[in-house]
Amino acid sequence: MQALAVENNLSETAFSAFTQLVPYWVRRFSKTEFRVKQVSQLGGGLTCELMGDRVLISGRAVLFMRGVIEIDT
Repeated sequence: MQALAVENNLSETAFSAFTQLVPYWVRRFSKTEFRVKQVSQLGGGLTCELMGDRVLISGRAVLFMRGVIEIDT
């Protein structure tokens, strides 16, 4: 994942952090939905919501890569 982060000019910590932090903040503030700001070169605002054992993340996305996956059968 670190190599992928470097290739795409992201911090290696950018991967699923929100999925770990949201349950913590839910316990801390007794709220299940948060508006957050991603502080990185790409940046952006997100909404994170804890629903059961899952964290839903929504917001605006920017296309940064396009690819094709081929599966041999």
